[in-house]
Amino acid sequence: MTTAARASSLGLVALLLLPLMLPMATPAAEATSGRAGPDFSVSSMTLDNHGSVELDDGGLLTIVAAPGDHTVRIEVANVGTLQGSATLTLVHKGSPTAFEVEVEQMSTGSLAPGGAPSVFLMSWTAATGEGQTLFARVSSLQDGNTMNDERTLSLDVERHLQGTTLEPNHPEASPGQSVARLSLGVHELSVPVRNDGVEDIGASMDVVLTPLSGGAALPPLTSNIISPLAPGSLHNPADSELLSLSLDATSLAGAYNVTMTVTFTGPSWTDVIEVAAFDVVFSDYAAALIAPQDRTLQPGTSKLLTFRLDNTGQQLDNWNIATHTLTGWSDTSSWPLNTGPISAGGNLEFVAYVDVPITAAIGQTELLTVTFTSQGSSPQYALQAVVKITAGELFLAEVDIDNTSVSVVPGVPKGITVNVTNQGNVDTNFLLTAGFSPSPQGWTVELPVPPQTGYLQPGETVGLEVTVTPAHISAPLNPAERNQEDDLVDLWVGASAVNGIPVNDELELSVAPVIVVDPGLEINELELTEADVRASRYGIGYDALVPMDLEVRHNLINDVNELVNATVAVSDVRFTSYGGAGGFEETSRWAFTPSPLDATNMTLGMTSPAVLSVQGPADALPLAGMLEADVTVTPTLSTVHSSGGVNTAPVTRTVFVSVPGVNDGEIMDEGVRTANVGVATTFPIGLRNVGNDVSNYTISLLNTLPVEWSATLGTSGGLMTTVSSLPSQVAVHPNVVSTAHETTFDLTVTSDPLAQAGSITYVDLELSNTDTGEVLGQAAIPITVEAFVDATLDPAYRRVNLSIFESPLTSLTMTNTGNTPAQFTVEIVDPDDEVDFTLTSSSSVLIGAGFSDGVKVQMTPSEDAAADVNYSATVVVTVLDGPVLEAVIQANVSEMDDVALVFDASLDDDAGSSGVQHNAIPGTTVNLPFTLTNGGNYIEDLTLVTQIDAGWGASLDFTTVQLTIDESQVGTLTVDVPALGGSAELDRGDVHEVLIYVNDTETGTLRTIGAVDVVIAPLFDISSPDWPSILLFHQGLSQGISASVRNIGNADIDVNVEVALYRPGTDQLSDDWTLTSATSQVVSLRRGVDTPLDVVVELVEPQPLLSLQGELRVTLTPVDASVSGSAVLQTNLAVSRMFQNEPDVFMPGLGNGVEERPFMWTHIPVSASTAAIYELELCSAQRLVQPGLIAPNIDASDLVWDFELVTGNGADQTHTLDLGAGGCAGDDLITLPLRQAWVTTGAPMMAIDAPDRPNLLPGDGWDLTFRLYHPNENAGYTEYTEATYRYRLDTKADPAFDLRNQANEWNITGSRLMEGVATNLSLKLINYGTSLAVDVLPELTCEGAQVLSSPEAIPLLFPGETVVVQFGIQPDSMDWWLSSSQLRCTADWSSPVSDSFGDETDNNRLVIEEEVVAWSPRPIVVLVGAAAGLLLAALFVALRNQNDNFRLAAVYAGLLGLGFSFHLLSIVWWGPVVLTVAALWTWRMSWRASEEFRVLHEDYQRQRKGLSTVYADHFEALRDTQRALSTILALPIFGFVLIVMGVPAQVPGNNLNGGSLLAYLIVVSFGVIYLLRRSNRTYGRIYGRLTDIETASARIERDLADPARLLGDLAEDGLGLADLLDEASQAARELSDTVNWDEQEVVEDV
Repeated sequence: MTTAARASSLGLVALLLLPLMLPMATPAAEATSGRAGPDFSVSSMTLDNHGSVELDDGGLLTIVAAPGDHTVRIEVANVGTLQGSATLTLVHKGSPTAFEVEVEQMSTGSLAPGGAPSVFLMSWTAATGEGQTLFARVSSLQDGNTMNDERTLSLDVERHLQGTTLEPNHPEASPGQSVARLSLGVHELSVPVRNDGVEDIGASMDVVLTPLSGGAALPPLTSNIISPLAPGSLHNPADSELLSLSLDATSLAGAYNVTMTVTFTGPSWTDVIEVAAFDVVFSDYAAALIAPQDRTLQPGTSKLLTFRLDNTGQQLDNWNIATHTLTGWSDTSSWPLNTGPISAGGNLEFVAYVDVPITAAIGQTELLTVTFTSQGSSPQYALQAVVKITAGELFLAEVDIDNTSVSVVPGVPKGITVNVTNQGNVDTNFLLTAGFSPSPQGWTVELPVPPQTGYLQPGETVGLEVTVTPAHISAPLNPAERNQEDDLVDLWVGASAVNGIPVNDELELSVAPVIVVDPGLEINELELTEADVRASRYGIGYDALVPMDLEVRHNLINDVNELVNATVAVSDVRFTSYGGAGGFEETSRWAFTPSPLDATNMTLGMTSPAVLSVQGPADALPLAGMLEADVTVTPTLSTVHSSGGVNTAPVTRTVFVSVPGVNDGEIMDEGVRTANVGVATTFPIGLRNVGNDVSNYTISLLNTLPVEWSATLGTSGGLMTTVSSLPSQVAVHPNVVSTAHETTFDLTVTSDPLAQAGSITYVDLELSNTDTGEVLGQAAIPITVEAFVDATLDPAYRRVNLSIFESPLTSLTMTNTGNTPAQFTVEIVDPDDEVDFTLTSSSSVLIGAGFSDGVKVQMTPSEDAAADVNYSATVVVTVLDGPVLEAVIQANVSEMDDVALVFDASLDDDAGSSGVQHNAIPGTTVNLPFTLTNGGNYIEDLTLVTQIDAGWGASLDFTTVQLTIDESQVGTLTVDVPALGGSAELDRGDVHEVLIYVNDTETGTLRTIGAVDVVIAPLFDISSPDWPSILLFHQGLSQGISASVRNIGNADIDVNVEVALYRPGTDQLSDDWTLTSATSQVVSLRRGVDTPLDVVVELVEPQPLLSLQGELRVTLTPVDASVSGSAVLQTNLAVSRMFQNEPDVFMPGLGNGVEERPFMWTHIPVSASTAAIYELELCSAQRLVQPGLIAPNIDASDLVWDFELVTGNGADQTHTLDLGAGGCAGDDLITLPLRQAWVTTGAPMMAIDAPDRPNLLPGDGWDLTFRLYHPNENAGYTEYTEATYRYRLDTKADPAFDLRNQANEWNITGSRLMEGVATNLSLKLINYGTSLAVDVLPELTCEGAQVLSSPEAIPLLFPGETVVVQFGIQPDSMDWWLSSSQLRCTADWSSPVSDSFGDETDNNRLVIEEEVVAWSPRPIVVLVGAAAGLLLAALFVALRNQNDNFRLAAVYAGLLGLGFSFHLLSIVWWGPVVLTVAALWTWRMSWRASEEFRVLHEDYQRQRKGLSTVYADHFEALRDTQRALSTILALPIFGFVLIVMGVPAQVPGNNLNGGSLLAYLIVVSFGVIYLLRRSNRTYGRIYGRLTDIETASARIERDLADPARLLGDLAEDGLGLADLLDEASQAARELSDTVNWDEQEVVEDV
């Protein structure tokens, strides 16, 4: 491919892929790592968004949550090392015994390791109950640690109500006062409150003022009301809110008690808490005295105390001042006697000076009383404050040094006595310090150890000594050391307590004149080597000389020239052991000798040589440690010096000799030790320290023992042990008999059980230094064993299972565990029982050491052998000179189970055709006897358990039993058959199996099952809930009963229906009533079906009395006598003066006029049958609906009913009924017209004026209750006839979205629905009913779209009214490969009072189906883009032979056109088809674009032939071409997908879309790469073979040009010409047979 071609192709790629650089809107798919490493941890779980609290009940913490919806807040962290995702599950357990229920589950998404915990919110609805638990569990296959995957939250769910008050804010009395004094103004009172429960509560504060002078309390004052005071949650605890009120005291002069109470209220709960109670005086004259706090002062200190007087009243005032001091420590002498006038709101300050004397005892107290008395108020009032000042602890010492000046000699310690006295008032331990002033170089001061006095009582003195050592004299003198004659240095010594005042005393030190001789040691440290130490073991002691240079030194001001003599001596030798053990006599083993011992005639400044000889021990090692030898030189002065006051002082220098530690030790040889054969034997092994220091040793076992031997060290039984802090032998020198340097350790050896007696085996040990690991040596411990006889019989117990039909053989093993051969004798002790034990092996056997032999025993059971009897025999083995061994063989006869449970054959009601079947009637109890038998060979302990259908009952007269062999037990199974009407299936003929499971009591193993079938017998029963209990009659009235009778029995039944009228409470027929309907008939009652039953009764008594009664009985008896059950329907018959046979239901006319209905009543006399004038009273009126609740938006005047009772023609005969009447008092009576006895004609009319249309409410109406009074028999209107008359509208409300096949039931904004684009859906809602529909809330649910907004509830929907409602919806993004999808929405409505509408539900719901199209550009853009792309692709294909770049351009243009074509059609299959065509187009053009490989391979074949070529490196050119083509041809598919998906992409964020999109791109791209590689290889093989053919052809031409040579070569190979011709002919024939030459053609490139 040329450079220009590559550039143009890359340009096209860049243009097409430029949109890919824009951000895509598709959410990143969740990725999950497939590798192990994440560790998911639930770090916390808490509750939020609803009431929850943690209660502390005496240290017992309990979490309580409110019933309702909670947000469970869960934190999950990845504490592992790799990223991963998991599933989070919330599980609820309602009680400790309840099952776990999954509440919600979600994915955590990808969690990074080590990051902060992620928060997940889940919803949980809590129901009331205690002991509940929430579990937050995280799970993942990647999680390697499941120990932290769960967190629990235990809680109770209840309505816990609790309010808490915090610190209140109210006026307080001034210090020392019991009453607060306040101005006649406004004062604020408040208290913070908090809801510590789980439900909303209310809170308010009441303040009650009660006069202290007596009288009633003032009306309470109420604060603001907090409602609701919301509870907190575990995540967000409740905040406090403030209850406050302003107390207006402008008119409340006087003294009051003020009580503040807080009242918390909740559902059926009140809690009153008193938060404060105090006394207060309201006055124009008020003040507040602010006094300082009581305090404690240290004796000897002082303090200023400030008192402030605030005039809090509303008047100018002045106060007299009075003060009083108890001890005189306080000074108020500067205070005036009167404050002078202080204006309202002003203040003055007064300062008192308090000085606590240093002599004050601890606890001594000063009381300063300050009193301010008001002069303006009447009566006067006083403010008083008492301040207490207490003397505290005084920590004070006195230090006294006896002398005023002390002479000290350089280099010579000087003791100085110091006296310390406790001048404080408490027992004190004083710390001591000391120093010099100025600070001289080289001087030291030593305090007592420890540097403290100990506790001294007040006044107690202790004497202590302080040692001062001036610096040694240097040559020449060092001025900084201040040790020249007459130099002065001050020594100070201080004492102080921790909280006390430091006190010092000083002493002047004067340096005395002195002459000294310094030893002048050239070296002062000698360090021995280990070789020096070890040499002493061989008699070579350490020997060294330390050079000295004696020098005369002085501090005299004037030098003198006199001679000085001196003696040299080793004054002291000390030794310190490094190991801390012994060495008390070690100095006696060393010699330190100076030479010479005397130095004479030395002058000042003169030096004299000397040496110190150091000699160590040669008899044994020197002990490790440090030797210190003091070399002291003491001068001697002449009389001139001594008489002149010059001092001499010995000078001591120390030589240090360091002896290093040599660690050495040895295991002591104590000869051969004898061990028990084959068992562990412990030996103490000796160890001694042969070094010169305390040492730690490690003893280790070397792996040299034979395999059958074993050994351990120490008490712990390991392969090594240690010995710590073992001292050296020389530590106790010269005690040579001490064994303190020796110890022992345990060696435990277990020998080979077969070890030969007398043989010796060595246990090799290694000794090393524990601290350094240095190996100190090895030792071989010899161990021997002796002969013994021992044996085992294995096993000691053998159990053999067998049946009575077997005679098995078993064996035991005798083993000689001793180390010598032994004689074994065998016998069997066999009891006489049902199993015979026989010895079948030899009874006497000789067994060598370490060998075994067997004992064979055969067992033969009899037929009577039982499984629950132990049959055993003892095998006794006697070993000569050895033990007697026993083993027990037990024959365990196998159990033969044969338990049977058989029900009594008399129970079988079907003659045994299919097991035991027993008939039972629903609602009865049946007893079923059975027999339980043990036919096995052992005692059975059995447990019986019943199994029966749900709703049935079953019990046994025994549930456990023990049966011996062949024993039987008779029992009874009691079955409670459920009654009809429950959930149990009880149809006639139904078979219900009852099972008795017989199980082994101990193991639960099933032994047998007893079964019986309970067959349901037919039972007749009915239900007639609408059958009336009473019928009311008047003269000549016929009353009909039309009721439904439902067969609730268990079968379809034909019944005889008998109807009769009886006198009440008797079986005597009544002739007062008569039946005008059939008195007898047969009716078929199908089960569960309502069957009508009509009865008509007529009152035939011409003059019925009110006391007349009757009884209607309808008896239903099954025709089939085998059917159980019967039924009686009963109605009481009575006579009444008032009656409304059925409610008056009417529909107001279109003219909205008045409806009239007859008001039925009659006169039934009790005494005389003369005409009478009755009175009527309306007792109550109850409306059937509540207009204010269901139709609050309609004016109440439009919903008014009016009732008038018209008793005649005159105006005064029209009575308006008061619907607000409440109760009958006999004072609002309506007089009815004169009526003859038993007459019912000419009834008054009830005129009803109902609300006008359209203000008709569904189900609206009234129940009017009247009382009818007889004029002479009402007993003061206490005797009456009462009846309720109902008047109701025959209306209904019927809102509907389904418009009864009308067109355009919905409308969508815009021409079409597009994925991800919000739009509006409009629908029509119409009321088809005759009354108002109220509070109608339109609802919409969609599949494939989100509902963004919904209309508000429609308050009123009038009859026939149509309302357009609008929903905002947004179709979901569809799968990327689809061009359209289906949207399905369901419109419905709801109302809180819909149950009173009378609604027809079949037209409420409307299903909306619309097509949603995928995102696409404008149609014109789609059309132009598709046409342009496809036309360009066709053009570039036509021009492909002119330039290869046209073929590549065709790929881009074709995919461009296909991308726009994707949006041409909104058909479900169109998208996948276009995607498939795009992939095929890309692959097809990729294959065609591989022509460039052909050119390169042709050029390469030219090179192979030796011809000139275009390319120098063909393989590099092939790689470059393949890489370029792969890039150019694989990229266009990405641009195609971008055109399909749009920008930003509308793709659902799920794994399926992300995965399929990625898979599509990978398949197409890798398909391109695969095709190009295959093309390259194919051209390579083809042209390679062509070259081979051409080479072979040239060779053949050459051979054919010289036939003689060719034939000669063939002859040499054994081939003749005839053979070749035959083979060629055969090959030609085969080729001709396989190729159809007529169908061969040359295929041209497209």
